[in-house]
Amino acid sequence: MGACNAVLYAAAHPFSWLDMHHPAVWKNRHCNDCQFINLMSRSEERFSAIRTFLRSMRPDLSTKIDSVNAYMTVCNTPCYIPLPGEPLFTDLSRYGYNWCYNRYVEIRKESDNHKRVCKDFQLLMTFLESNSIQEK
Repeated sequence: MGACNAVLYAAAHPFSWLDMHHPAVWKNRHCNDCQFINLMSRSEERFSAIRTFLRSMRPDLSTKIDSVNAYMTVCNTPCYIPLPGEPLFTDLSRYGYNWCYNRYVEIRKESDNHKRVCKDFQLLMTFLESNSIQEK
């Protein structure tokens, strides 16, 4: 069963990012003129190359979203699709850190996944704050 699931995961994985679209995965509720930054672990680099290749061969599967692949070295775990109610990057830009943090604190009670999302946000903000101090 593990081998079958691995094959299914590998086949579906390129469609689990916003730069590729298939109605079985995405309901196309995202905005097409947005820019997304895919924060990925290094292990995702191969899937990025596969998505780039597939988009060149099948432009009809491309969402035309301008996405930037940024590889994180802070941790080596896969990133995730946003959970319901989770603040997005646009919320961080629009409302700021405190608003997003308070929202994460509210939703962390919903599930273990939401708790992990809150911890990931705290880790990411700590990382970003320490890098912005070093740049100054």
